[in-house]
Amino acid sequence: MEKEKSCEVNPIKPYYYKTESVYEPWKIIDAYGLDFYLGNALKYILRAGNKDGNPADQDLEKAIEYINHAIEKKRMSIPF
Repeated sequence: MEKEKSCEVNPIKPYYYKTESVYEPWKIIDAYGLDFYLGNALKYILRAGNKDGNPADQDLEKAIEYINHAIEKKRMSIPF
């Protein structure tokens, strides 16, 4: 499947989340009951290196930030 090069075609499902897989980030997030922080981490992991202007390492660093925040909240026993 050829990826579209513009988010303007479909801003709800941009090209950088499209793959040959039937699994979209939100479907995985819902299936596993992930909270906001872990859901965003997954989103950044799945799109790493696919969004124009965002190198993979930048997306992975964002994912790490969300994971670290989730860990901090868990350690402080703050509900999500």
